[in-house]
Amino acid sequence: MTMETLISVALGLGLAAAAGLRVFVPVFGAGLAAHFGALPLSHSFAWVGTTPALIAFGTATLLEIGAYYIPWLDHAL
Repeated sequence: MTMETLISVALGLGLAAAAGLRVFVPVFGAGLAAHFGALPLSHSFAWVGTTPALIAFGTATLLEIGAYYIPWLDHAL
């Protein structure tokens, strides 16, 4: 993993914890749509569709969904 990827994952998890979780599913969906060209983004938001951002949003989304079904994971988050 590159340093950019690690920073992206840490940023995503930090934002999820600060915002009360359940916020990354729509952002992950928007990132996927931007990555595959279905959602045009301005230059300042183009990072949302990059691979490191998608890894961070995907990780946070999986943790959110997992925490919904696994109580100990919810408490850990």
